[in-house]
Amino acid sequence: MICCAKCFKDSEFIAIIESLEVTGDCEVCSQTDVSIYDTEKNNKLTELLEGLLEIYTPVSEMPEELKEHRADFSLLKDELHARWNLFNVDSSKAYKLIKGLCQAKYEKSQNLFEEAVGIRRMYDEEFKKKFSILKNSTWSQFTDQIKYQNRFHIESFNAAIFSAIIGYASTTYEKGHKFYRARLSNDHNQPFSKKDMGSPPPGKSSNGRLNPYGISCLYLASSENIAIKEIRTGLHDSVSIAEFELLEKIEVIDLTMIDKFSPFLGGELDFDYEKYAINKEYLSHIANEILIPLKRGDSQLNYLPSQYISDFIKSQGRKGVKYQSTMDTNGYNIAVFDEDLLSCGRIDFKEVTGIRYDWNI
Repeated sequence: MICCAKCFKDSEFIAIIESLEVTGDCEVCSQTDVSIYDTEKNNKLTELLEGLLEIYTPVSEMPEELKEHRADFSLLKDELHARWNLFNVDSSKAYKLIKGLCQAKYEKSQNLFEEAVGIRRMYDEEFKKKFSILKNSTWSQFTDQIKYQNRFHIESFNAAIFSAIIGYASTTYEKGHKFYRARLSNDHNQPFSKKDMGSPPPGKSSNGRLNPYGISCLYLASSENIAIKEIRTGLHDSVSIAEFELLEKIEVIDLTMIDKFSPFLGGELDFDYEKYAINKEYLSHIANEILIPLKRGDSQLNYLPSQYISDFIKSQGRKGVKYQSTMDTNGYNIAVFDEDLLSCGRIDFKEVTGIRYDWNI
């Protein structure tokens, strides 16, 4: 079988295929003149994928006490597509890829490919307690606890596991990289000063997505356009837009990738597929928590889960958090914990002359 880099979403699979530096036509997705992988000549993808398949058990081979969870199980092609984000093709083509890459395993264990499958360790309470971010708690139980019961010492939060996992979502920005911050100007004729475009002084900051009341954090955007949208300007508002430049290279945690990194990376967890599997749902909750818009009248308590995660990341020595803009999916925001890592350069002063609204019916 000949497949190509465009058949996959997984970064490691793509990197392996592109490293071969062979181009041609794909038998799976029909792309032409692309980086290809011939299963007759290479076995690296087969080794990786078969390693992942080892954690799965067909429903017919499950212990009786686990068969009651049958509703949680799905066909292997759908499981690999949904849980691991491996493929960039539809379900039928994903099945062709799995069989083509794991032909020998298919011939020995057809049940694994044809039946619904599950991960036995997902139901092992001792394993979850030891290796899950939230031990045996659900995300809902964690958020309820932090909002209404115990805000600072969460017994269900497994700090060692989360500390190891966030390393897989680490990204760096080089010295000189530019970000932007916008503020509504009270004076329609005068922009803010550089001093006033920074983060609020200690004790003066309000609750934010990634900072609690009183603890300062500098929120920046990837572009001027995103910065303006994030402050929800009105028509004819006057806006000061500051350009901030990094004074040194920094490492931040990218929450847009916290639930999307490749299971084949290796690293601090030795990358154990089962440990990743039991945490995938929690990681998706963490990624999505930052995207929940806080509407007028909503309780400020709703910020607590993302503030807790952000504070933990800060305690691990990371310099900030990158997250998806809720106002424009074409850009992102970054919260930098120490504004002294940046210098404020030019400040533009603009009037908003048009606004576009979209809505659901």
